[in-house]
Amino acid sequence: MRCLRIESALVFAVLLGAAGADEPAANEDQLEALSLLESHYANLDSIDSVDVSITTTRSRFSVEKGIWEDVEVRQRLVLDEKNQVGVLATLQKFVGTRERESSEDSRSRVVIAVRDGGRAATRQFPEAAIWVSLAERTFGSVAHYPDFRFLGHYPFPISAGAISPAQVQAALKVSRTAHSGMTYSLLPQRKAAIVFRDENHPPDIRLGKRVFDLESNQLESVRASGWVRSEKKMMPKLVEQFQWKLANDISVPVVVTGEQRKSGIGPDRKRIVWNEQYDISLRWFAVNSELKMEQSPTDFLDDMNKVLQFIEAKGMKEITRELE
Repeated sequence: MRCLRIESALVFAVLLGAAGADEPAANEDQLEALSLLESHYANLDSIDSVDVSITTTRSRFSVEKGIWEDVEVRQRLVLDEKNQVGVLATLQKFVGTRERESSEDSRSRVVIAVRDGGRAATRQFPEAAIWVSLAERTFGSVAHYPDFRFLGHYPFPISAGAISPAQVQAALKVSRTAHSGMTYSLLPQRKAAIVFRDENHPPDIRLGKRVFDLESNQLESVRASGWVRSEKKMMPKLVEQFQWKLANDISVPVVVTGEQRKSGIGPDRKRIVWNEQYDISLRWFAVNSELKMEQSPTDFLDDMNKVLQFIEAKGMKEITRELE
């Protein structure tokens, strides 16, 4: 399924909401909702530099084709854009797309992306490294590292550089804007739900829901639904759940689990629908503190074993603690 053209605009639009230029002033409930959203996104915006290990297990299944695909991805990201420090190392183990009765096809690949001042390089071993200038590009558009600013806004992980600067600004604005389709309600066990409803594109009604834990003010889950014409009913498009801890007094995700319904065009130009499930765990070694690199990032380009050791992060101490 790697060759499919994925059509995820609906999910993105649902989670974005549908703020318009002529929306009326927010009511009291919407102000409560905006307070939670502002706190959530301000916290994520405050993350300036990181050293984090990310392990993702992702499974995809197409009922129509009887095809499944399992991918395990282990990554380590060291990033400080302000000081032009950037390393993203990736080890991907792939059990290829196959029919139900065929044998397993296990493969793996190792990829490294590094920043060196005003330029960046990527290398997928054993191929040669490719250097590019950052004069008109960002390191994110080269390395495609996870952009934590949009956790709970786009399906996680959305990679830096995957959306344009204009889309980034629009997304950040909508995250903090009330509109007529936004409602706020209290739930049992000190929870609150913020619902976004968009009926501007009938019959494609779009519904997004975020649930917050009011004890910690943390985002607990998101759910996006949309009208499925073939089924003639509303169906879930995305469900994600989050667990949080503190790292250097900043709330950071340590577990993200999700399921997403996707569609795309296959090699035969026919439309395919499939489900994708994923479990993501994150280990945080540094947040907004000095990043300690034992070697120059460019050294990784010449030695795959160094990349694998870097991903392993043996001896690295996690800095997270429980929420207060």
